[in-house]
Amino acid sequence: MVCMYVNKILLEWVQSLIETVIIVAVLFIFCWPLKIDGRSMEPTFFSGDRVFISRFCTVFSNIENSDVIVCNIIEDGKEISILKRVIAAPYDTIRIENGQVYVNGKLLEEEYVSFNVEFDYDEATLKDGEYFVMGDNRELSYDSRYMGFIKEEDIVGKVILKWFPFSKAAVF
Repeated sequence: MVCMYVNKILLEWVQSLIETVIIVAVLFIFCWPLKIDGRSMEPTFFSGDRVFISRFCTVFSNIENSDVIVCNIIEDGKEISILKRVIAAPYDTIRIENGQVYVNGKLLEEEYVSFNVEFDYDEATLKDGEYFVMGDNRELSYDSRYMGFIKEEDIVGKVILKWFPFSKAAVF
């Protein structure tokens, strides 16, 4: 009788452990927490804000213009992660005149930009797997204007939820 009771408890523990592993695996694939560090995405994100990013989007390449992504770049010989907004996707043509961004010949409406900088960028067409990214705070952002296009394989994930501070929570 004691042996049956022990087996039942052991079976419940194993079942709980398997469920926990599955939940953690799903969360790792779908949602990954990230703390914002820096001012390049103000006013959308401030230093100290916390977000969840989806790593799953990189599997199906469903990154679109205006998505906010996390990507890895090499800076001073070190790999770092940066948070930027996708301005142009593969096969798009981009140009910037006096700070005004044109994608495929159309002026981009950018209500999220906090401070526009007078800047020009010669027309360029992105190839397969290339993205042009910029920060919402153009004055303080180190982005594709300076470092070139982001490669698809360098994209870690897409922001899906800003959850902290709670008063500014938003779904993306």
